[in-house]
Amino acid sequence: MRRQGKLILCSIGLAIALVIVGNEVATAQRAPGGPGPSEFDAFYSLGPDSLPREGVPKGEVRGPFKLPSKAYPGAEHNYWVYVPARYDASQEVSLMVFHDGATYLKADGFYRAQNVLDNLTYRGDIPMIIGAFIDPGVNAADGKSIRQEEYDLLGDRYTKGSTRC
Repeated sequence: MRRQGKLILCSIGLAIALVIVGNEVATAQRAPGGPGPSEFDAFYSLGPDSLPREGVPKGEVRGPFKLPSKAYPGAEHNYWVYVPARYDASQEVSLMVFHDGATYLKADGFYRAQNVLDNLTYRGDIPMIIGAFIDPGVNAADGKSIRQEEYDLLGDRYTKGSTRC
């Protein structure tokens, strides 16, 4: 345990040393023509792993499915499940949950998570991962979103009611 603690501290120290260049701190570089420092920084330039690659097997996206909310009675969520191309149910697998799920799955969107998961899994850069993509809840009666109530309020109501997924 003590050796692991030293390794972690050394790793943190190395990371800090790599960030400092002379007396200046290196900052992330924005893509030319992208949003400036004072603008909303939610968009970025797609990297090569966000695009489909020839020869990389495609995982399967299943859904949308509907999930009634236990935490917010009368509300339901749409969700999708990404299953990697070489998934083997007899092997352990990791799970990654994406909130605002449809946004991450959009094939021509800003994230293209399916392509990223396909490419990184194929290369062995990440372990086999099942992706759960869940959208914010909507009231079943009127279709109005409860995203703000779920995501922005402090407390554990959202997580306590999500154990059924």
